Amino acid sequence: MAATALLLLLRWLPVTNTPLLAVIGVIPLLIVPLLIAVAVAAWWSRGRPLRVGAVVIAAIAAVSLIRPSAVVACGPTDDADALVVYSHNVLWSNTDADSLGTALVEVDPDVILLQELSPALRWDLERDDAFADYAKASDSIDDKIQMALWSRWPLTDVALTEVAGRPHLSATVLAPDGEFRLHNIHLSAPVDDRRADAWDAGLRHLDGVSADEPAVMSGDFNATIHHARFRSLLRSGWTDVHGPKGCGFDATWPADNGRVMPVLQLDHTLVSDHWDVLSVEIGDALGADHHAVISRIRLADGAADADGDGDGA
Repeated sequence: MAATALLLLLRWLPVTNTPLLAVIGVIPLLIVPLLIAVAVAAWWSRGRPLRVGAVVIAAIAAVSLIRPSAVVACGPTDDADALVVYSHNVLWSNTDADSLGTALVEVDPDVILLQELSPALRWDLERDDAFADYAKASDSIDDKIQMALWSRWPLTDVALTEVAGRPHLSATVLAPDGEFRLHNIHLSAPVDDRRADAWDAGLRHLDGVSADEPAVMSGDFNATIHHARFRSLLRSGWTDVHGPKGCGFDATWPADNGRVMPVLQLDHTLVSDHWDVLSVEIGDALGADHHAVISRIRLADGAADADGDGDGA
């Protein structure tokens, strides 16, 4: 019971210790066997305190870890007014442009955010006639951290910010229903002390990104909802689309062409309060080690007018 309580406590601590960050990421997988062990011990125990404690711990775990959307709000939408956001860490060594291009055509997204995009893969995709009409912005901090941000509509105010050696690519999308700011994110993976500090710095930076006007922030955060530092974003005007419309676990990493079951949801799409979330689904990996995240959102009634963009752009 103590181990279960400790795991739940870790979710609320803004740690940067690499082993603890790894443990926090897989808390749902660890909690289940621990809860079973606690339930069995409580069942066979004659002590009332242990039984009461088991019920309390189980209730706290359920409230903390189970999303109501897993059973009541899951599934795609065919809403014609939806703005479709496709976000994917496509893996630096990925050369499967055909599969990725075919999937993009099938999804028919309005905006595309790609992380870890190699020059060769970018070149192959940009030559595809299916994407000739997309406005395109791309940039990188170094050769292996390239990003692309494509839009069906014009882009303005394109900006690249370096945060702890990682890129944050953003632009304003001049959509017909109202312009919005679009952010492409790829944070450092906290696999050692140096990169854990960079990961923490990246999330602190994102805490300062304004959600006062319509905005979408998507990419590889290398964080799960169980990391306290990531959840701090959700207290600064952002909503993770997996919250209201996800399908429960929604893991995106690792992916290995169906041979490995993904266990962590490292990839997220966050939206400001100006949006209604219609659906979210996990796409195929398509040669990458991450699955894509496909979101369908719509500006809430009056959201564009409130920011002075009600006549479109």
